Amino acid sequence: MRRRWCLFAVTVFATLVMAAPALANSAGWSFTMNWRYVNGSDNGAFKQMTAGNMTNSGYVYIHEQLIGATGPFRVNVDVYKSRTGPDKCVGSSAINPGTVPNVRKYFTTYCGQQSAGKYYLVIWKAEYDGRHEKGSGTLTTR
Repeated sequence: MRRRWCLFAVTVFATLVMAAPALANSAGWSFTMNWRYVNGSDNGAFKQMTAGNMTNSGYVYIHEQLIGATGPFRVNVDVYKSRTGPDKCVGSSAINPGTVPNVRKYFTTYCGQQSAGKYYLVIWKAEYDGRHEKGSGTLTTR
């Protein structure tokens, strides 16, 4: 009886460990924006995601500030699903990067229930403000 119980426990554990990647999927991303627009689709930076509740989390910071910089303008991080016809924006974050270089501004955005497929990010500002941003994060489905 004890042997069967151990075999059962090991089988359940192995099944859960193997199923975990199928239940959750994450893809890292990063960007450098020296002007006011970065498009993951144009750069071929697609993320293959499984179906589930999608979250985009990460940070943005100023890595260079030019003399006479204005603003700052908000940095928008949009998540798009690639599809036939116009791509669909499934989540958007607007982050104020502040005025102090190298200070990370963290964000998390819930993008809702999404189907499996290819996703990409578009990072943009309304106007160029003399600040160059960098950022990094993770797109996750569960």
